[in-house]
Amino acid sequence: MYSQIKSMSQLKAERLKVDGEINMKEMQMKIEYSGLKESLSITRFLTLLVTRISLIVPFIKTAKNVYEFIVRQFQTIKETSDKPSEPQEDEIKLNVDSDPAENGSHDVENKNE
Repeated sequence: MYSQIKSMSQLKAERLKVDGEINMKEMQMKIEYSGLKESLSITRFLTLLVTRISLIVPFIKTAKNVYEFIVRQFQTIKETSDKPSEPQEDEIKLNVDSDPAENGSHDVENKNE
């Protein structure tokens, strides 16, 4: 491009053009520097940290609730397996409704006679 300059007016025009490009690049660099400076600031870091933590907290609470639910289920299973088995409702009903003579059992009075 500079080889095509043949007059002083063309040289001045090119110089103004280059000066404008330099000024534009300097402004872009200042903007990028201020953005970099802001992104590296402690305030920005803490703001991002708090924001991310606030997004993660519901997942942590859900995981904790699931864990506690599973622990309660295992404790319930352990407690029921440690206790002696109690007759179920159906078994109690059958024993009350059935005739003692059919089951081979007799009243206390009959055993004493």
